[in-house]
Amino acid sequence: MILPLRAGGRTLGLIALGEKLSEEPYSKEDRKLLMTVAQQAAIAVDYSTLISQVAEQERMRREIEIARQVQAQLFPQMFPVIEGFQYTGYCRAARGVGGDYYDFLGLDPLLGIALGDISGKGISAALLMAQLQALLRSHAPSHEKNLDQMFLIMNRLMCSSTAPGKYATFFYGVFDRTSNSLDYVNAGHLPPMLFRSNGEVLRLQTGGPVMGILPEAQYESDHVQLQSGDLLVIYSDGVSEATNPQEEEFGEDRLTELISTCKERTPEEITKIVLDALERFVSVAPQHDDITLVVARLL
Repeated sequence: MILPLRAGGRTLGLIALGEKLSEEPYSKEDRKLLMTVAQQAAIAVDYSTLISQVAEQERMRREIEIARQVQAQLFPQMFPVIEGFQYTGYCRAARGVGGDYYDFLGLDPLLGIALGDISGKGISAALLMAQLQALLRSHAPSHEKNLDQMFLIMNRLMCSSTAPGKYATFFYGVFDRTSNSLDYVNAGHLPPMLFRSNGEVLRLQTGGPVMGILPEAQYESDHVQLQSGDLLVIYSDGVSEATNPQEEEFGEDRLTELISTCKERTPEEITKIVLDALERFVSVAPQHDDITLVVARLL
């Protein structure tokens, strides 16, 4: 006799019975009893499976929370003080941990400003993000103004240790307070916006391809002279590509127009204004990508 183990409309398994020791056929009463046993067994199996799934989900939740706490420590905990220069950074991961990364490096009298976006999401992106941070912090002090060479080295190292298909877009600039200038390289990242005090908006796009794919890629640095009142906005595609319930993207034009209306505010206030606008735009739609924003102003 073969009895199905069924629970919740699903067949979880079977009970297979051979002949009775008495070699008599199974009676009607035998079949009723065995069906009752099979039903009880199915409930027990289903409950046990559910408990195991809940325990596994709780274990994964705890591990992700630990990973989130570890990743939070990778972001700058203290911002170097640069007289006459205000700046701030913000990052919100889409899945607890993520692949977006921003950093501020004190290289007195210089300030390194970084923002990167790792392909993919979750734990794998977070691990590559940590690798990118380690490469930057180890090479930036010895390449303060030689950024194109630094990017060559970092890219080759990433290519040698990154799985196929994984890469990072990355923007890094060095602000010099003594000359109020910014040297930068843009490795395939969305061009940051530089809002001039006269109303002009520049896009900082000089650089090269994304990092981690082409070992022999070449990078070019550029130099921008900042003026009093200039506002620099660096962001990840989680900002510009945030989608509302109608599947419409927030877009760079909307971001540019929004910042133009509040560019005289402090970096912290501008960041909050952008985040609030994103919140209203997205409404109940889920967050699909990490949201990262760096805002800096020369007083």
